[in-house]
Amino acid sequence: MLGDGRGSGARQMLDALDVGRANVACRARGIVDRALVCAVDEATGRAIGDGVLGDHTHAQLRVGELTARRAAVSALVDVAARAVDARADDARELATAAKVVASDTAVWAVDRAARLAASRSFAAGDELARLRRDAPQTQIGAGANDALLMTLAKPAL
Repeated sequence: MLGDGRGSGARQMLDALDVGRANVACRARGIVDRALVCAVDEATGRAIGDGVLGDHTHAQLRVGELTARRAAVSALVDVAARAVDARADDARELATAAKVVASDTAVWAVDRAARLAASRSFAAGDELARLRRDAPQTQIGAGANDALLMTLAKPAL
């Protein structure tokens, strides 16, 4: 039995979902961080002609996109985590939104970083190959993103 027997069990269960979603959002943010590191390593370490890949506008745009989205995800995850810790009224909505946005961004970030690394990102033992397997798991853990999006939409409709 959850709670003290006076109706608090449902609240405890729902609080656990909020914490779980914030946790998955944090893990997804970590994947975004690693994808950015991989992209920067590729851009600065891969020789192209007289320079490196990062000297080219395309690579600069990709790294810039990753940096911007990482900052946005980080801000949302931090706000959600603080709300969950404080048991704020909007904690559930923020944790759900953070989980969805961070996990979708993780999948996107790995794809963008892998494009810079090209076929090397599929090599056994390559960090991007591992991230490519890990990132989609964050879209499922603590509730599938599509189901969570429907939950977020209901109050607005």
